[in-house]
Amino acid sequence: MSDIWGQLTRQELYDCLPPGTLPNRLRTWAQLRPAIHDLPPNMHDLIQAAASAKEGAAADRKRKAKELRQERWHGKQRRKMDEDADRASEGEVQESEHDTTSKYMRLPTAEQHQHCIAAFIDATNNDALASSVCVICMRQLPHEEGDMVVIKDVPNL
Repeated sequence: MSDIWGQLTRQELYDCLPPGTLPNRLRTWAQLRPAIHDLPPNMHDLIQAAASAKEGAAADRKRKAKELRQERWHGKQRRKMDEDADRASEGEVQESEHDTTSKYMRLPTAEQHQHCIAAFIDATNNDALASSVCVICMRQLPHEEGDMVVIKDVPNL
C-alpha cells in the first residue's frame, strides 16, 4: 500500500494543509504517518491532491525535456543534411565522408514498408512452407531441398 502523500516532502506536506493541522514537533515520517492517518478524510483529499499535482508537474517537466532533446537532435540532423547537400552541390563530398548514422533507426518509407510486407508474405505463403517426405530417410524436408517424383516413376524400384 502506498502512502497518500506520495513523493511530497515534509515541508510540502505542511504547506498543503491549513496551518496548525499538524504539530511542528513531528520531525520524521515515522512520527508523521500516524498523525496523518488520524486526520479527517477531507485533509487526506488535500494531501492526495497536492501529491498528484507534484507528480503531474514532474511528468510535464520530463515530457518537455524529452521534446526539447528530440527537437535539438532533429535540428542537428537537419543541419547536417543541409551541410551535406550544400557540399554535394559544390562537388566536395566524397563517398567516405557520407555519414550513415543519420539514417539509423529512421522509419521506413511507405514503399519500403509495402516491399517488406510483400517479402514476408512471399516467404511465408503455402508454396514457400511446403514440405515433402524423403523416401530414403523418411524425414520431412522443405519442398525446395529435393525433387518431387511420383513413387511409381522411381527407376529400379
